[in-house]
Amino acid sequence: MSVLPGHLMRTLAELPLEVWRRSPGIVLDVDDTLTRDGVLEGEALAALHTVRRLGRTAMLVTGRPNGWAETMAALLPVALAVGENGAGWAWMRA
Repeated sequence: MSVLPGHLMRTLAELPLEVWRRSPGIVLDVDDTLTRDGVLEGEALAALHTVRRLGRTAMLVTGRPNGWAETMAALLPVALAVGENGAGWAWMRA
């Protein structure tokens, strides 16, 4: 189900290649979406590295405190991490 009438949510695997090619990056929820039971597994970390290797930007969003967002931005291959459900953010400086 989607909040946009006539549009259904789809998996990233269903995203048409031409849309991905035009996209500058991807925004991901962290908590039990990118992670499983609070753990960032190797496959998910590898996917973040693939996004960067393909020249795209990965941005993370979490409901956790801003300190978590700051740590994620510093340690993971992402350009930006948003914490506290949008109340704060941290970016990775190149």
